[in-house]
Amino acid sequence: MGMICKCFRLALVPAVLLLLASCHSGRKASVSLDLGEGGVREIVLTRLDVNKNSVIDTLVCDEAGRLRFKVKVPAGDPDFFYLYQDGDKVLSLVLAGGDKVAVKADDAGGYSIEGSDDSRLLMEAEGRYQDISEQFEVLSDRLVANYEDIAKADGFRRDMGKLFVSYYRECVAFVMEHPSSMASVSVLFQKVGDNLNVFATDTDAAHFKRVRDSIASYYPHSRYLAALDSEISSREEALELRIRLENTEEVGFPDLVLPDVNGKDVQLSSVDASVILLHFWTASDASQNIYNTQVLKPLYDKYKSRGLEIYAVSYDADKAGWAEIVREQDTGWINVNDYMSVSSVIYNVTELPRTFIISGTTVVDSGSFNKVELEKAIRSCI
Repeated sequence: MGMICKCFRLALVPAVLLLLASCHSGRKASVSLDLGEGGVREIVLTRLDVNKNSVIDTLVCDEAGRLRFKVKVPAGDPDFFYLYQDGDKVLSLVLAGGDKVAVKADDAGGYSIEGSDDSRLLMEAEGRYQDISEQFEVLSDRLVANYEDIAKADGFRRDMGKLFVSYYRECVAFVMEHPSSMASVSVLFQKVGDNLNVFATDTDAAHFKRVRDSIASYYPHSRYLAALDSEISSREEALELRIRLENTEEVGFPDLVLPDVNGKDVQLSSVDASVILLHFWTASDASQNIYNTQVLKPLYDKYKSRGLEIYAVSYDADKAGWAEIVREQDTGWINVNDYMSVSSVIYNVTELPRTFIISGTTVVDSGSFNKVELEKAIRSCI
């Protein structure tokens, strides 16, 4: 679910107000904004339509940093509106038809919001998300800078893991406390670090369901329900896959059943080849695309006739983007997608790319190989 501000926006209001807001669907909301002194400035107003952020208007503050505007809220639900100045997001709002919202900059560099409990709750969630994102970025930079020092690198990985788990628990508490809030929708779709979903496991379907059902009771025609339904369905499919893998017959290595670019399930154990390279990667990393074309492709073309096959597992959440890159590369081997990263637990994949060499029914080697190392390993098995 794409978004310019990295997360969705909306929030909780008492049940009576929510019902009243739904009656105003399609009406205009009015906003008065006080950004403080700073001279005349232009503010770009946008609206999020599920996964597309569209510019609505360019507004001009007076010399005191004040402006007033009205915006039509689409029928059926409140919606997310963003204000940008010079390309930077100034403010996120959740507006329903008939809302009268007043926003004023405070001395601490934040804002006070009156007339929209949803917007205040969203501001709280976004502020915490920004703090966590910055902490992740610092730890990530330190990890990269100390990558060759195994002890230090492992320490930073542990710190990132602890931070992620702590923040995940915060987010669970948030959506449990505010299931009827569209701010909870924003939290459900947050990503931290290197495109890591906060709610990434198949069991998180329960949290999506709770929010989805609560939102539907107030806004039965909300466009965001379809996005929640899609995530629920994906997680239920991932849970089903995990159960199938747990019950699959032992073949000497953990089996996988994942969909290819056409949505057809391909089972790892059914691959007819004497040597299989089980390759974990992501199309979102340019260096891994280069590895495919400059390392794997020449070896695949050279040894395919001698019994080599590649079963490449992508962890890309953007399945359409992944499929497009796969088709562009036209490698010829088996490409499947595991955007929920279920297989990363099964095979203990902690970094990408990672390749497992399967000979017969046994994993004989694994790691991140250069071309010479990988060819040597292949030749030893064929």
